[in-house]
Amino acid sequence: MRASHTAISPRPRWASTALRATPNLGVVNPSLRIAEVVLELRGAVLAGTGTAWRIGGTDPQAHNDPDGPRPVQIEEFELQGVGEQLRLAPCSVTLYAFDLLAPAAGRD
Repeated sequence: MRASHTAISPRPRWASTALRATPNLGVVNPSLRIAEVVLELRGAVLAGTGTAWRIGGTDPQAHNDPDGPRPVQIEEFELQGVGEQLRLAPCSVTLYAFDLLAPAAGRD
């Protein structure tokens, strides 16, 4: 499995569970713009569903202070209709757990 990107876009990293039944993708988008990542999946078929967790805020310098407001939030959301492209929020780290229709036969 691979995710492609341009020089200024996020850096995708693939991981998977021991059974390779749930491929995971972690992506950092350090920019102030929405970014798009093109997915290239070999050896398996995505179901188009899954779960994602996004950590982010609106400011790249944002941080949570125990005594102050919490501008950096963790948001969990269900994925529906995942295709060949993901849209990434600005100033965010997103972890995707994709459901598969068919498991990967081998490593790519």
